[in-house]
Amino acid sequence: MRHFIFMVLIMGCGSPNPPHHRVDRCKANYSQQDQTNYDVFLTETTETNIIVDTSGLSVDLKTIDRLVNEADECLLATFGNPVIIPDDVIRDGKCISNTFELPIKRDCLVVKIASDWHLSQYEYGGSKHQLLPYTNGGNCTYKGLPDGVCYWRAGIQDNLTIVVPPSMYLLKDPLVKITTGCKDPWYAPKLAKCMTPTTNPL
Repeated sequence: MRHFIFMVLIMGCGSPNPPHHRVDRCKANYSQQDQTNYDVFLTETTETNIIVDTSGLSVDLKTIDRLVNEADECLLATFGNPVIIPDDVIRDGKCISNTFELPIKRDCLVVKIASDWHLSQYEYGGSKHQLLPYTNGGNCTYKGLPDGVCYWRAGIQDNLTIVVPPSMYLLKDPLVKITTGCKDPWYAPKLAKCMTPTTNPL
C-alpha cells in the first residue's frame, strides 16, 4: 500500500500545517493490484488542483493539466454527459459499469513522477522509452512476460495515484482506467483514442 508523507510547513512559531488528505473522500472506479510501491510526498498542486509528487525533479505542472484536460474532453466528446458506455466498449474494454462520472475529478488525482526510471533497451515506434523499474509479477504474467523483462511506462498505485516517469508519455493510460473503471481500454477503440500520447517518450 502506498505511504503518504506530508511535507510540513512551519510558519513562524505556529504549529505544523499539513495539507488536507483529499483522496480519502474519493471513490476509485478502477481497482487492481498495485503496479508500483512508491512513497508519495504530497508537495505540489497544479492549477486545476491535481496533487503532484515531483520527486525533486523539474516538472512542468501545466503539462499534467493539459494531458488530463485532453483526456477529459475526449471522453466527453465520445460518450456524452451523463455517460453511457456502449455494450461493445464494455465488453472489449472490460468495464465494470456502463457509466462513469465526468468531468474528471482533478482534486481526487495524485501524480507521482518517478525519478528511478531507466531507458528501454529497444526502440518502440522509432524511439526508446522511459520505463519504471518496478516489476509486478502478477501483471507480468497477465502480459505473458516473465519477471525481469516486464516494465511499465505508467502505472496505478492505491487506485487513485498515477505513477509515470518524467516524460509522462502514457499518463493518459492510467488516467482513463481510473476514470472509466475499464481494465483494458486499449482494446476498445473509443477509449484508446482518448489515451493517445501527446508528449515525447523521452
